[in-house]
Amino acid sequence: MRIAFVYDAVYPYTKGGVEIGIYEISKELSSHCHEVHCFGIKFWKGPDIIEREGVYLHGVCSPAPLYTASGRRSILKPIHFSLALIPALLKEGRFDVINCQSFPYFPVFSCKIVSKIKGSKLFVTWYELWGDYWYEYLGWPLGFCGKIVERLALTLSSNIISVSEFTRRKIMRKVDKKIPVFPNGVDYESLKKAKPLEKNFDVIFIGRLIKEKNVDVLLRAVALLRTKHPKIRCCVIGEGPEKSNLVNLVSSLKIKNNINFYNFLPAHEKVFSYIKSSKVLALPSSREGFGMVALEANACGVPVLTVDSDDNAVKDFVKDGVNGKVVKLADKAIADGIEQLFGMKVKIKPDEYKWSSIAKRLEEVYRA
Repeated sequence: MRIAFVYDAVYPYTKGGVEIGIYEISKELSSHCHEVHCFGIKFWKGPDIIEREGVYLHGVCSPAPLYTASGRRSILKPIHFSLALIPALLKEGRFDVINCQSFPYFPVFSCKIVSKIKGSKLFVTWYELWGDYWYEYLGWPLGFCGKIVERLALTLSSNIISVSEFTRRKIMRKVDKKIPVFPNGVDYESLKKAKPLEKNFDVIFIGRLIKEKNVDVLLRAVALLRTKHPKIRCCVIGEGPEKSNLVNLVSSLKIKNNINFYNFLPAHEKVFSYIKSSKVLALPSSREGFGMVALEANACGVPVLTVDSDDNAVKDFVKDGVNGKVVKLADKAIADGIEQLFGMKVKIKPDEYKWSSIAKRLEEVYRA
């Protein structure tokens, strides 16, 4: 089959869970003798089309920041990307399957047009469903427009895929369709190769530094823990519009000696090394479509601390006392939860989350 994945952000040039998932599945499908193409923003120098590990990466428009200064996702850039996407897809001939990621929605409309012209099967993979959260995110009237665009995107394909049972349930309230669930996976080969660091951390956070991740609450929790654990060490790995605010918060809380900031790491194997060197992974996000890093932490035997939020899919994955703990989004609750997880070791079933297993099931859905 000729398969096209569409998402504006491209791994390894941006390092979110969606990008990593697309790339890992693309590599697996390519190894099954399928011709796999990924269409996104051109974050690299040189030719518009390059090949990495058997996967063709297409840069359909010039790079620009994905987030605005306010920390919100850019609106104009996805529109620009979506307009450039139509000729880029048409130029490559007919694809048997076009798998477009739901966010940021505008590309789904472009993929629908191309699928109609070329007779391709359009699949749309959904990570979250925002609904009324659009009003909180953009206010009125932009929030209303965002909600309408999201709702329209949900109607453009009968082939809907969800990355979590949590998101599937939300979609099923809007559409009456059979929706398969394909979770993110773990690169077990890289995990096995990764060795712990010489230095250790008590708590680690990995993710984009945006407001929804609530890293500021985590830092305040660390400040509380320091009264009982003066030498507590917290590692924050990530980049984003909130970083300068977080650095300033660390100074005001007087916990500079307890916090280490790192940019996103160049190799994913290194991420596993940092996780293996930590006692607890803290993921206090209000919104998560799946939370790949939580799965990766458990695969390393590290428990996960997350929060009880209506839009946080990780709380479905984390079971109290089994692989982590779910607490309220509050400084004291997070501090207490982290302390209770010190010393816990967890294991998960590896086969269910192998990229090879996930890709094989996805291939079967495409063929069907």
